[in-house]
Amino acid sequence: MKNSQRIFVYVTAIFLCVIFGVFIGRRSAKVYIPLDNPTADTAENTVPSNDAGKIDLNTATLQQLQLLPGVGQTIAQRILDYRESAGRFDNIEQIMDVKGIGENTFEAMKSYIKVEAAYEDSGS
Repeated sequence: MKNSQRIFVYVTAIFLCVIFGVFIGRRSAKVYIPLDNPTADTAENTVPSNDAGKIDLNTATLQQLQLLPGVGQTIAQRILDYRESAGRFDNIEQIMDVKGIGENTFEAMKSYIKVEAAYEDSGS
């Protein structure tokens, strides 16, 4: 193999490795939408605008829960499952009852979550 052919093979191999690395990097990148200023394109991915953009644990969708620090799809689904089986969250600390959410995760997310008071019909 000539020297020029060898260089061409090396350059081509390096080029393919770089392209492959960029492709893999883009697929695994997780995009976080800041909770204070959401810019999502779909209504499903937007953070509720009331109460300074905090997410209500009793009404949030799977996609909204995934915006919280430390919450991926699995934990978000566990929150929904917990909410379905146990009923409403009475306070934000109750989220630590969900498997996978400990004190550290709670500390990271507590400024982004809320629990709205339950609506009570006064009968009037």
